[in-house]
Amino acid sequence: MSQLNVNKITGTTGTTSGAPITISGDTATLGTGTTIASGVTGTLGSGVTFPAGHVIQTERVAFDAAGSARTMTISTTYVTVNLGQGNLELTGITMTEGNLCHCILAGMDWLSVTDNTYATNIEIWDGSTTRFTYEFYSDQDSGVSFQMPLSLNFTFSVPASFSNKTISPRIRHQTGRPSGTSHLQARSTTNDVVYFFLVQEIQQ
Repeated sequence: MSQLNVNKITGTTGTTSGAPITISGDTATLGTGTTIASGVTGTLGSGVTFPAGHVIQTERVAFDAAGSARTMTISTTYVTVNLGQGNLELTGITMTEGNLCHCILAGMDWLSVTDNTYATNIEIWDGSTTRFTYEFYSDQDSGVSFQMPLSLNFTFSVPASFSNKTISPRIRHQTGRPSGTSHLQARSTTNDVVYFFLVQEIQQ
């Protein structure tokens, strides 16, 4: 078998310092002058490192309210968000330490009656550890209701050994609140409404 050993590859009018392909052992590096044609296809290997800020994976779980009111009553114990069509959770998630995990929960409303400043908490849970917690409340009391669209973004730095995780938003209401109710709701009487939980890994 023939073998060609070189350190750099360039065109006939190219220069040594500007060679677009540099080779060291069994590793080839594409330089700044390299253009990848639009027709090139294939799969990047697991060892490829993307520039910082690139989204390198996206996972989503979504449900269609399908013209109905989908409701979850919030209790005082953390439970996975579920509006009656299934848990908003993503399984088998593996990410690289030091990258960012960006989570979005959207497509639903928070509805509370007699909230009286008692907090509702939403956390991002990875099956063993709380990675982020958000708190909100209204000051309505005496049977007064309060409703607002819910669209939340959470971001945390991926820790070591973040492999095969189940990531989910979990919600609870503060213990000791006055008599009243608190719900998550996705509702549409005329059109479909999609509520979802989305997770992205962002290269750092």
